[in-house]
Amino acid sequence: PYLSLGVATAAFVFQTTVLYPWHHELDEAFHKLKGEQARMLKDFHDMKLKRFDDLERKVIGVERRQVSFLISAVR
Repeated sequence: PYLSLGVATAAFVFQTTVLYPWHHELDEAFHKLKGEQARMLKDFHDMKLKRFDDLERKVIGVERRQVSFLISAVR
């Protein structure tokens, strides 16, 4: 019984002095990482939207050239 009490007390002291503060440190790092991941995903999404806009402008330009070529070929 006394040995079990000593082990339990040592485990409790270890948990309250080492693990509990470390838990807060890990939680803070996790939230920071989560925010960084959200920022990176937003940046990637914005980059994809810009690329789609650029591709759309290029396609519209090609279509306009084709239409003007067809109109000039018909005349």
